[in-house]
Amino acid sequence: MNELKLRQLAAFLEVYHRRKISLAAERMHMTQSAVSITVRQLEEAVGAQLFDRTTRTLLPTKAALDLLRFVAGQAGVQK
Repeated sequence: MNELKLRQLAAFLEVYHRRKISLAAERMHMTQSAVSITVRQLEEAVGAQLFDRTTRTLLPTKAALDLLRFVAGQAGVQK
């Protein structure tokens, strides 16, 4: 796994919880394209697709659930 950046993890968490790039972007005060690029960079860093993309929503993959557990463990937070 390559170096993970805080901005990438923040974008991942927002997209994970909101299931939409547009809502995550609004919450983060970023453009939709910036959030999308940031999530894709994180996917490249972890070497896996984190979301199944549909026209209406983003569904987390197993890799996203694994990353969420990893991040929660590193932060000492329980789901």
